[in-house]
Amino acid sequence: MCEAFAKFRYSCCKVKHCTFYKRMVNYTIIVVVVVDDLTLASNLLSLLSHCKSDLQSEFGISDMGEIHWLLGVEIKCDHCARTVTLSQRAYIDAICICYHLQDARPATTPMEAGVHLADGSRNEPQANYPYKEIVGSLMYTVTATRPDIAFAMSILGQFAQAPMRIHLEAAKRVVRYLKTTHNLELMYSTDHTAMVGYSDADHASQLHRHLISGYAFLIGGGAVTWSSKKQPIVALSMTEAEYIPATHSTKEASWLHALTSKLITPPTTPIIVHCNNQSAIPLSKDR
Repeated sequence: MCEAFAKFRYSCCKVKHCTFYKRMVNYTIIVVVVVDDLTLASNLLSLLSHCKSDLQSEFGISDMGEIHWLLGVEIKCDHCARTVTLSQRAYIDAICICYHLQDARPATTPMEAGVHLADGSRNEPQANYPYKEIVGSLMYTVTATRPDIAFAMSILGQFAQAPMRIHLEAAKRVVRYLKTTHNLELMYSTDHTAMVGYSDADHASQLHRHLISGYAFLIGGGAVTWSSKKQPIVALSMTEAEYIPATHSTKEASWLHALTSKLITPPTTPIIVHCNNQSAIPLSKDR
């Protein structure tokens, strides 16, 4: 595959493997390879035609036309409004049917406020229920289009080896929340072209007292990358607790800057990462 793209003078993106691109003065074409699926994008239609012809001369490929589905994600392009939306309605509905929750009562939040999903013998194990399978199914939604359940899934994933009844009910609640909000979409438009990031953390709110940090980056008004993660250290102050996710956000911003600089026009302004702690902000300034 790499030899074929090199033959047609495509460059391989060094910060995102299996992504190839060709840039000219005013036009760019990008090819993203996922196993045996190729997605092409360009600001010039004739470049797409040339790329398809080149690939057909080397491989047996099928031209599926304008993209509508990719790996279970529904993609809608509104050329008049200049927007692109991503959703997983069908996948979420399939999860509900698979685990017999299509008629479950609705939930308006992914997790119950104030609940602590700690290990404990007071909860009966659910050996006969596929807890790992339901968590794995939900992981794909949080990876693809649903950053709003990232925190809940980062918590539930910690109990996959020995799930208790309370963990099972929490996982079912996430499914009920997705069922209630399955029409939510990620939308990207040309109205907001600047990249912006947000970082935050909770400080010792969990029983294990470890920091839960998170960040999200938006391009075109929609989230493109996000994270919610339990940190291995215990923060000793709110300043430290907020500084740690700001550090991880800055590393992600650096990677995004490198990626966009390779594939599209390099950003002309710095990527702004928002932090809501007045002590961590001056600490993070380059002196």
